[in-house]
Amino acid sequence: IPRVVQAARRARNRLQGNYTSATIPVQWPDSPLRIDLLNEIVARNGVRDYLEIGCRDDECFSQIRAPHKVGVDPVSGGTVRATSDEFFAANRARFDLVFIDGLHLYEQVVRDIRNAVAALNPGGVIVLHDCLPTDCVAQYREQASRIWNGDVWKAIVEARSWPDVDTVTCLIDHGVGIIRARPNPEPLALPGGSAAAMRYETLAADWQRLLRTVDYAAGVRFACDGGD
Repeated sequence: IPRVVQAARRARNRLQGNYTSATIPVQWPDSPLRIDLLNEIVARNGVRDYLEIGCRDDECFSQIRAPHKVGVDPVSGGTVRATSDEFFAANRARFDLVFIDGLHLYEQVVRDIRNAVAALNPGGVIVLHDCLPTDCVAQYREQASRIWNGDVWKAIVEARSWPDVDTVTCLIDHGVGIIRARPNPEPLALPGGSAAAMRYETLAADWQRLLRTVDYAAGVRFACDGGD
């Protein structure tokens, strides 16, 4: 995205009051990354059927060591040229591991999570990228800085309120969400059951609880051994 476009988007959001100087004090290590976590799950859980939503030239998809892989992207990479909504509407397959890294907008990610849960094999795992923006600009709904996480974080916070999924956020690689289809032991209480209207300053003030953050080792245990 050209810098002039990014600057215009930042200015527009500030004029709309959509800005805070609050930040989240996390420094992302060079490793492990989302690919490492995904392949750890593949190896430990004996994953056979893998689905990736949002492939972008196969940066991640090509490195996943599952025997049967389906990649969905409307533009490039993967094996299926479609939006995630189009894919799930026609899909009848089931998967052991689903990785969601598509359109970084709250409402789309909520749909992708729900559709992925419905497509999981028993004991399956969902993983999501870009769940923890460390500043306000990174989570704008239009890219306005080099790093763009979008408002994926709202979908993770909302999933934390659902009774039928168990969710944590691993503190690697811009925040990697892990979801299991099982009863939620620590459901959040959200006004109206939605995170859509939440503001970044709310996340920044209480991010560890809202996202239920864990380190890499605990994330692996959560995904592979059933505990956190």
